Amino acid sequence: MTVKKILTFLPYYTPSVKAGGPVKSLNNLVSVFNEELEFWVVTRDRDIGDVKPYKNIEINTWSKVGDAFVFYASPDQLSFFKLGRIIRGLTYDLLYLNSFFSFAFSIKLLTLRKFRLLPHVPILLAPRGEFSPGALQLKKIKKALFILVSKLTKLHGTLLWHASTKLEKKEIISSLDIHSDSVLIAKNLPTFQAKDNKLIIHNSSQDGSNLRIVFLSRISPKKNLEFALNCLLSIKSSVIFDIYGPKEDLDYWMVCEGLIKTLPENIVVNYRGMVLPDDVNFTFSQYDLFFFPTHGENYGHVIAESLAVGTSVLLSDQTPWRNLQADSLGWDLPLVDETGFIKVIDAISCMSVDERANMREKTILAANQRIFNSGDIEANRHLFLYAINEFGKRMVLK
Repeated sequence: MTVKKILTFLPYYTPSVKAGGPVKSLNNLVSVFNEELEFWVVTRDRDIGDVKPYKNIEINTWSKVGDAFVFYASPDQLSFFKLGRIIRGLTYDLLYLNSFFSFAFSIKLLTLRKFRLLPHVPILLAPRGEFSPGALQLKKIKKALFILVSKLTKLHGTLLWHASTKLEKKEIISSLDIHSDSVLIAKNLPTFQAKDNKLIIHNSSQDGSNLRIVFLSRISPKKNLEFALNCLLSIKSSVIFDIYGPKEDLDYWMVCEGLIKTLPENIVVNYRGMVLPDDVNFTFSQYDLFFFPTHGENYGHVIAESLAVGTSVLLSDQTPWRNLQADSLGWDLPLVDETGFIKVIDAISCMSVDERANMREKTILAANQRIFNSGDIEANRHLFLYAINEFGKRMVLK
């Protein structure tokens, strides 16, 4: 079998600990398809907000990282000219972009293609939730103007789009006015090792006095920590609320700190810093509930990681994780219903230790049914092979 080469652009990749879902999505693709697809990844040489490169990596050259080949580019390598030179130094079957709005890792590349400065190969673009209503509301004027420019210049013409869900497909089509045939659905793959985890004994609230709630994500307006803190203002029971994640937006964190200072004494809030990827499952296992009122996720790896160890989730309805209560996985509620979130927290806080343990057991059993689906692997295989073969042939004929 001939291995197909996929040149992939992603703003952040392993060993990033701040970038979250897209890094995990690509890592899992590389892990699952390493015998069929060869991923060559161009990414930044540093993590979000860092001024220094990662330690112990080779910069501005191709190196083998796990099952992928990675080019960690320093900031000076992200000019039009140098990006073009990196690309033209390779032969590949597919160009895979992982953002619509990233200037360096998407817009520049499509501009180079517009001026015929890239090889004539098919392009697959995964917007990674950038067209969800919540995401589009952030910097909405700037984003609306760029979408308009894209339509007028046809910058994103003759592309194949990767949507993670039916909902994301609708969002892409609605935002860009493109034909439905150009958008294929392939669900993001979970970290499959998680399904082999034994149920981790949860003993952090054995006395039943404190409900332990966790927020684990980047601290930015999109992830909506502020909403979670506002809900806690109305909780009368004793709660420990631990926050994990990089302070991506310091101004937003200052707003959240102001809210924390107004919380009553029965709500104890701790900022715990960042969690290494290998420690995420264990961290979740120490809590009764993952509270994540995000403004939008196209998948939400962090949700899957929580459920995989039996920690129920309390989410907004802006993720593909829906109808959770019927499946004993948690709750998905509209953000306009703040009272609904408060009622859920109050209800769990009234549970005994045995009731919380029973909820955990139900969650982990239901999670395995929902998360680990072999059909998702086949959908992703079809996506990439279709992009390279059928879609590629159509491009040649044009």
